[in-house]
Amino acid sequence: MRHDRVFRLARAPAATFSTILLCACTHLLPGTGEPLRDPAPGGALLTVENRHVQDMRVYLIRGSTPIPLGSVGTLERRTFTLSTALLGHDGTMRLMADPLGSRGTYVSGVIPATPGDHVRWILAPSLALSSFSVRRLAGGL
Repeated sequence: MRHDRVFRLARAPAATFSTILLCACTHLLPGTGEPLRDPAPGGALLTVENRHVQDMRVYLIRGSTPIPLGSVGTLERRTFTLSTALLGHDGTMRLMADPLGSRGTYVSGVIPATPGDHVRWILAPSLALSSFSVRRLAGGL
């Protein structure tokens, strides 16, 4: 009986840590039940869902210059806020994924995106099969 009590006490910190970690990470996932809201007036949102086997560095390509946005781990989803300065004036953008530990990169096709849009980019297990979608944010500008 004493051994059972020690085991229960040892599990409590692990469960508490898991709960804290889950709460801390959920801000990266956009809610599925509510429409997305633009956190930066005039900007856009980019959600990258990485289904590839490698972690990815994500870049926005402006002209010929890659602008780093951040990293997305394997089987993770991350949302970035893009300012109007990053979006440019022509209403399009291109994205680049750079697999960590690999020499090749993947560049998206031209994506039509303007302020007030939410772009979702899904990096497929085979990067050539990756896809994107664009929708207007609720209460868009």
